Amino acid sequence: MTSWFTNYSKSDGGPFFTEWIMKPLAHLFIGRILSNMAVMENYLINECQDINFTIIRPSGLQDKPVSDKEYLTEELQYVTNGAGRISRADVARFMLNALDTSDYDKKAVAIAIKP
Repeated sequence: MTSWFTNYSKSDGGPFFTEWIMKPLAHLFIGRILSNMAVMENYLINECQDINFTIIRPSGLQDKPVSDKEYLTEELQYVTNGAGRISRADVARFMLNALDTSDYDKKAVAIAIKP
């Protein structure tokens, strides 16, 4: 598990608020953590093709109970229309459900709860 905006790039393209406010703020406050997460992601993608993995990139984590809300996923750095916060329990629910499908094998997927 990493985070939204782990492999930040201006070429990702996105809404003004995301590109010019959210991404720069994330890197200002947790840039070193995101850099370390990027090293891990790149290692998995480039060096670990012999194992099955899924990189989960959740939005901001909250300490709330599990819900039955629908997920939004994108193979990007973030989910364009997703809620900016997700409970740790909902991330765990997504991870457990991902074990039962090959949809996310060897992929990095951003997740969010549908607003």
